[in-house]
Amino acid sequence: MTFQDAQATRDAIITTMWAQGHSLRGIGAKIGRGRNAVADSAKRLGLPARDKAAYVHPFRKPKATDYPPIGPIGTFPDTGCKYIVGDVTPQFQCCGHPQHKGSWCEFHAGRVFTQARIA
Repeated sequence: MTFQDAQATRDAIITTMWAQGHSLRGIGAKIGRGRNAVADSAKRLGLPARDKAAYVHPFRKPKATDYPPIGPIGTFPDTGCKYIVGDVTPQFQCCGHPQHKGSWCEFHAGRVFTQARIA
């Protein structure tokens, strides 16, 4: 197999896996190249850029905007997250999303429960 044949094979794999939505790291593992080498090849091949808004990283922590408050105003919900969103006033509003750990949803449990630093 010549260099040109090997390059054509790699380009075909990159093109098909790119169209299927695989990550750069996953494509690189398949062809035995690094993530940056795959990105350079994708640019050289003129593949369309990925839509960053559509891609959700599997290990990304949820953001506060992912959990807008849905609870009633001025009362604690019977079920749902009891984290108070905003200022504590008579018109306070709780998050109200499904409970994950204790009285909080997954996002607010991550804010309430932190691991102690060991010096």
